[in-house]
Amino acid sequence: MEALARAVARWLWKRTGQENAPGGSIHILVGRDTRFHSEWLEKTLTRSLLSHEGVSVTGGIGETPTPGVAWGVSRLPLRADLGLVVTASHNPPSDNGLKILMPDGRLCPDEAASEILGLVDETLPRTRHPHPPAREVDVASAYAEALRTLVPPPPRSLSLVVDPMHGAARKVLPAVFDGWGRVEAVRTALDPAFGGGPPDPRPETLRGLARTVVEAGADLGLALDGDGDRFGVVDATGAFVPPHRLMPLLIEDLLLRGPRGPVARSVCTTHLIDDVARAHRTPVVETAVGFKHLGAAMVESGVVIACEESGGFAWAPHAPAKDGLLACLLTADLVARRGTPLHELAADFERRFPSRPFARLDRPMDSALLARLEEDPPAEIAGRRVERIGRQDGLKFHLSDGSWLLVRKAGTERILRWYAEARRPADLPLLLGAVERIEAERSGGGTSRPESLIPAAGR
Repeated sequence: MEALARAVARWLWKRTGQENAPGGSIHILVGRDTRFHSEWLEKTLTRSLLSHEGVSVTGGIGETPTPGVAWGVSRLPLRADLGLVVTASHNPPSDNGLKILMPDGRLCPDEAASEILGLVDETLPRTRHPHPPAREVDVASAYAEALRTLVPPPPRSLSLVVDPMHGAARKVLPAVFDGWGRVEAVRTALDPAFGGGPPDPRPETLRGLARTVVEAGADLGLALDGDGDRFGVVDATGAFVPPHRLMPLLIEDLLLRGPRGPVARSVCTTHLIDDVARAHRTPVVETAVGFKHLGAAMVESGVVIACEESGGFAWAPHAPAKDGLLACLLTADLVARRGTPLHELAADFERRFPSRPFARLDRPMDSALLARLEEDPPAEIAGRRVERIGRQDGLKFHLSDGSWLLVRKAGTERILRWYAEARRPADLPLLLGAVERIEAERSGGGTSRPESLIPAAGR
């Protein structure tokens, strides 16, 4: 962590043109989540940064959600040059890491991250001892108030159950819903083990939330991952609402309310978003997987709404970073304004925009398979003509009936990911069966058994 802090400081000096300026000054906002060693790592990071001449640090008081740091970097009058968050997000309790946020709030792009890592072994001559103290600012409270101003409590109160999953938003999530009606908060205790599992809001991790919603007769259950940038929603019946079904509903509501502008989605996110955008004469921007690309589209291409398959959602009036708390507020606000349960709103939406069944297959890594598909792509998949192939991130086969199949290398694991989206429920098994045949014919003896399947009813 100390070596990384040195690299960050040197990179910032170079980026701001202050590398050879003795009186130069850079300012960094630091935050953390609730997992094991995060507080210690944050202190180590802060101490190391402050030991270098010309570096000042502002730290949040206690844990701060990643979207709170992103908002703080871009919106608070701190004039921060960078944001750093010690977190492993939705990953298991034993993991940890560091997220780097640019001055406009978006995630650090790949080129900048590579530059920083390339400076890890360099030394910094401009050090000081003793170092000054870090400034402390209650970023989380300021962020919560900004959210409440953007999406204020509605006239019609709701009954809500909120679930931060013991993560960095364990205090902020209940706070942003103060005044919304009857709000019950679960899993808000400080627990670095996150109850024994990953703080990832999926159907299997939100069963307890679903039971509580039904038992309490609540309108909604709203959950966040470990650092608050992903969200999960349970409706009044206790059913998990997959992000790829909920986000198009939110997008339509925001397009109707304004501001209007392009919508961006990652290459593996549902084309139901395209259906909604087309109906409202709004262009769609497709990016590679990762919110760093979506955030860049918001900053550089004027995108107003951005979303990704795994539950990341951003809205330009707030910040160019995925924000689970914002998505939860927008969902609750929609239900309150319409005066209709979410499952009924979703049913009406599906009548107007028929669902696109979706699934994801995780397979063992097979680079040879990808190479063969690149060299000799199929002309037909599941009886459907391949009309074009996208190569923005992996290989995306656009089929003649509007369905699609994508294969790409996972960003942080040695696995191949297949994504399939059909136009009708009966067609999804055909696409998944095509994956089996493609692997059997082209993998050269590799396994044809999936490691895991996330079906249409899941993500």
